[in-house]
Amino acid sequence: GSCCKQTRIPRSPTMEQVLERVKRNDPQLKSLEFSLSSEAELELQVLGALKSNTVVTRLQLRIPQAGAWLRDVLGELLQANTTLTSLNIFVFNSVHDKVELPLEVLKATTSLLHFKFRQETCPYPALLALAEVFRVNTALLSVDLEKCPLRSEGALALSSVLLVNTTLKRLNLESCGIGPEGVFALAEALKANWSLDMLGLGDNEIGNRGVVALADAL
Repeated sequence: GSCCKQTRIPRSPTMEQVLERVKRNDPQLKSLEFSLSSEAELELQVLGALKSNTVVTRLQLRIPQAGAWLRDVLGELLQANTTLTSLNIFVFNSVHDKVELPLEVLKATTSLLHFKFRQETCPYPALLALAEVFRVNTALLSVDLEKCPLRSEGALALSSVLLVNTTLKRLNLESCGIGPEGVFALAEALKANWSLDMLGLGDNEIGNRGVVALADAL
């Protein structure tokens, strides 16, 4: 009789294997994605090993709860590592939990080029603090804040950033709850900003007047 050839599905590498590859600078390991918490011992060891890694260029972290521990861990990593060019942080904690990022380190880093931050319940003061990072940082080429609750107030803060930042090429603000007032401010800033190539504003309440304002700014 005929027999069917079985295809074996490769198993995902364990965190022990990932840690070993990071430590030995595996040339094939250029991107890392994993969940992280303050109790995740192996994952925290991976971040520690990344300090001296010279291969990995992209890091994506899914974080159920963020606090001061995240600020310290990421701050130490970004200060030591100059190979990482892309950092994505997705936070899933509640609005009552304080989100702390290494803001001063992010302001000063010159190797990080792409930054994505997503937390649908992020407190407004934390978003304002992030906006200040983008005002000061002179290396970031793309920033993605999709689904962060910026609303028009946050868009106003980012419009002031666009008036002084001359290095940012892409800014994604899709699904950020931005209304017409915020769009008007961004449109005015675009008139004075010659470096931004892409501004994502999909799924916001920008209205017809907002569309016209953006068209006039282009």
